[in-house]
Amino acid sequence: MQIQSTVFSHTALLLLFLPVYLSSQDVRFEKLPEFDLTELGYGGITDITQDPEGYMWFATLNGLYRYDGYLVLTYQNDNSNPQSLALNHLNSVYADQDGLIWIGTVGRGVDCLNPKTGVFKNYRHHPNENESICNDTINTIRGDKNGFLWIGTMNGLSYLNTRTGKSTSYYFNKNDPNSISDKEVRVIYKDKAGTSWFGTRSGFSVGPDKENPGGLNRFNPETGNFTRYLRSPNDSKTLINNRITAIFE
Repeated sequence: MQIQSTVFSHTALLLLFLPVYLSSQDVRFEKLPEFDLTELGYGGITDITQDPEGYMWFATLNGLYRYDGYLVLTYQNDNSNPQSLALNHLNSVYADQDGLIWIGTVGRGVDCLNPKTGVFKNYRHHPNENESICNDTINTIRGDKNGFLWIGTMNGLSYLNTRTGKSTSYYFNKNDPNSISDKEVRVIYKDKAGTSWFGTRSGFSVGPDKENPGGLNRFNPETGNFTRYLRSPNDSKTLINNRITAIFE
C-alpha cells in the first residue's frame, strides 16, 4: 500500500454553499485549489462517501483518497503487497456503519479497507463458488440496516453477508419476469419504508435492447422476486427511458 499526504492551508469544506436569501438568489461555490483533479488521474472522481467519523472518501480512476479538511491520504495498488488496494481503477466507494470502507473496482471485485490498520480485504467472483459475488466489475455498493451490502455489477446483483463473506446473487433471466430486468445494475436505493430499488441499464446501446431492457426494479425480500418498471412506447405514464442511473425519493 502506498500512502501519500498533502497538507491543506485551510479547513474549508470541499464544496461550500453560500446562499444569500435577502438580496439575491446566487449560489457560490468555493473551490479548493489544493485538491487538484489532475493529481487524481485522468478520470477524476467517480464516487464519494462520508464515514461515521466525518472523513470524506473519494473513489477515482487512479486510487482511493481520504480527506479530513486538512490532509489527503492516498491509497493505491502495490503489486508487491496483497493487502493493498486491488486496483486503482475504481467505480464506487461506501462507508458502512462500523467505519469500514468498501470499494468497487473495475475488474478486480470489491475491496474492504479497515482504516485503523490500512489493510484491504478483497472479495472476488469465482465461477465455481455460488456464494461469491456475481461479477468483478462493480458499479455501485450500498448497505442496509443489517450491515450487509448490496453490490451492483456488470453481470447481476449480489447481497453480501459481511459477517460470513458469502453472497446471494440475482441474475437477469429473459425467461423469468420475476428476475431483475437487466444484468447491468447501476444504482441502488433504499426508500423511507425500507424498500430496496435497483436501477439498471443496457450498456451504451442505442435503441431497444430486447435481451437486456434496463429498467427500474423493486425487490421483495420475502419472495426474492423483483417487480419491473419498464418503458412502454404506447403508455406516457411509464418510464421515459429504461436506462436508470439515479434514484431519489
